[in-house]
Amino acid sequence: IQSSSEQLFFPCTTSINSKGLCLKPDECYFDDELTFSQSRGFDCPESFICCPLINPQVEVESRQDTSCIDKINVEEYSSDGSVQRNQYPWIVALKYYNNIKKKYFYGCSGTLISSKLVLTAAHCITGLEIGVRLSSVYLGAHNLRINCTNQNESNECGKVQNLSVSYAWYPNEDGIFYTKNKSNDIGFIILKKFVKFNEFIIPICMLGVPIETGLMEAVTVFYGKLKNKRKSNSLQQIGVKIVSNDLCKRSFDTHLDDDKQICVKKEVVHDKDCNNFNLAGSPLHIVRDGRIFAHAIFSYGSTICENNVKLMVFTLIQPYIALMQEKTKDLGVYDFPMTVLDV
Repeated sequence: IQSSSEQLFFPCTTSINSKGLCLKPDECYFDDELTFSQSRGFDCPESFICCPLINPQVEVESRQDTSCIDKINVEEYSSDGSVQRNQYPWIVALKYYNNIKKKYFYGCSGTLISSKLVLTAAHCITGLEIGVRLSSVYLGAHNLRINCTNQNESNECGKVQNLSVSYAWYPNEDGIFYTKNKSNDIGFIILKKFVKFNEFIIPICMLGVPIETGLMEAVTVFYGKLKNKRKSNSLQQIGVKIVSNDLCKRSFDTHLDDDKQICVKKEVVHDKDCNNFNLAGSPLHIVRDGRIFAHAIFSYGSTICENNVKLMVFTLIQPYIALMQEKTKDLGVYDFPMTVLDV
């Protein structure tokens, strides 16, 4: 398997004279067959195509202040259950297309971190089932069951946007993005168009320096399962606690990178509730100085709970910020910087 990062330095030109990068066909995302045909046979090595990229100088939006700059009501971010409609305006749903079943479906969650970048887990980008591809990102939605395209003023809908994926990247070491312990399970998505910020769609900030979390309380948000094990169409939140990595190391019988991964526990009412949280790609939030930050991305968790405790492993965001900034620059992404605060 060839790393995406190894291909970032091969610019090319499509048949309609637009800029692109030489990538494997399954690493490029297309709206239709016409776009695919325009990318073939130009400037790239055999078995590669010229994946078109959107010029970042087009459609430049003025950046609005992000919500993490303002103080929050911490009590709103501590209880389990459904959340208010625009309580987490940076949470997005990733939409996939199954070419075998000929249908679209929602899979992982993601986190909006700039006007064109979405953070998620690497396993939400690569290693997908045969015939499945990441198609678009749905922003501003509170309930995925409701088609909000023409209902922006209803009680369940905000000003939603469904934006196609231009490129997806994940760190790749030794030919695969993670080993047995699923290290480096993080990646980002570049959208084809700029996000138009509103009260329902706002990026979240990230911490630019490592912090000592100890036994810190945290919250994760997801489009996941409810207690009745049915898929939740509306956004949910659960309170969790960051604990010693030793607990996860013993439970999963694996090594954890203490500089890049953290162990989190959730106390459940019954052991049978252990799988009621579909957290794939979901962010872990922490509060610092009265502000909320995206701290980590869900990687994997226990499927069997012991003593009413579910253990989960999250990938820390901060160790990858410099690398993400470098890679976005390689891709020509200059006009929509991530907001990183040193608090």
